[in-house]
Amino acid sequence: MYTRILYLSALVSLVAAHGTIVAIKGANGITRRRYGHRPRHSSRWDSRQAFPDTSVIRDREIESGKVGACGRTSQKGAIDMAAEMEAAASNGIPSATASGEIQMTLHQVNQDGAG
Repeated sequence: MYTRILYLSALVSLVAAHGTIVAIKGANGITRRRYGHRPRHSSRWDSRQAFPDTSVIRDREIESGKVGACGRTSQKGAIDMAAEMEAAASNGIPSATASGEIQMTLHQVNQDGAG
């Protein structure tokens, strides 16, 4: 029995999922799109163009200076955090509730991202 539990717990630690944060809604009523987002881009799972808007974050690209901590998208390239933060500052930033919560919409492109 303990062997089975150990085996299952090892499998659980290997589960990985991926998706894209589409929107963040704050307690202050402000909704912000993800950084690097293309507004008129199709995110349908059956679209061949569903993945270009997904952030790719790789340690080796960050370490080499090719991208910053937020990575890149294959469509737009490196995410320019200075420009994104400037846009956020002028448009407003979603705030957390008193308990530290926010609402997010996550887009899972296909079943591969389910984890």
